[in-house]
Amino acid sequence: MEEEEIKKSWNTYGEQLQTGKGLELSLVEEVKVMKAQMALTQLKWRRGIEAALFFVCFALLVNFIAVHFPTWYFMTAAGVLAVFSLIGLIGCIVEMALISQLDYATPVTVFQSQLQKLKAFDLQLLRLVFLSIPFYFAYIIIGFQSFLGVDIYANGTTAWLISNGVISLALIPFSIWLNRKLSYQAEINWVRSLVVENGGKQIQSALTFLGEIEDFAGEKA
Repeated sequence: MEEEEIKKSWNTYGEQLQTGKGLELSLVEEVKVMKAQMALTQLKWRRGIEAALFFVCFALLVNFIAVHFPTWYFMTAAGVLAVFSLIGLIGCIVEMALISQLDYATPVTVFQSQLQKLKAFDLQLLRLVFLSIPFYFAYIIIGFQSFLGVDIYANGTTAWLISNGVISLALIPFSIWLNRKLSYQAEINWVRSLVVENGGKQIQSALTFLGEIEDFAGEKA
């Protein structure tokens, strides 16, 4: 009888211990997932503000085209920037939708996979936006006309126009180089900072919180 009672007591203790571990893990998981959700909610709000700004820019550029029709260089400059504004707008809306569709109740590994897809999309959107760098002259044309009422293209000297054309062409290799270098593991500090400040910080924080859940589960196993 004593042996059976000892076995029974040991099994009961084991069950209580396992329950305690499970409860502790559940609490840790809940806290970490909540922190991940807060980080991603911040990113969602940021993308919402950016989407509003892109929409305003797109609307103003379309209006600029309508006002200055049919002057080809005004239409071309505004048209190029309008395309990039539209890309930014659509990208922000899609990213907000991806964040809204995240299922925080899924297993950690599944949720991590969803975040990796969001991370890849966020980086691709940044790359697309930076492709507008060689078109900086479009900003100059529109800026002078909109804020100073000066047609800089028509009034600029031939040498000045050629020099800006050369600079634009020179910026194409730089834009391609930057797109290739944009990465969360970029070796150049300022390039990595561009990725982090663009929203990568929130996504990476969420991934870190989920990684901590796995580490804690491994310690309790």
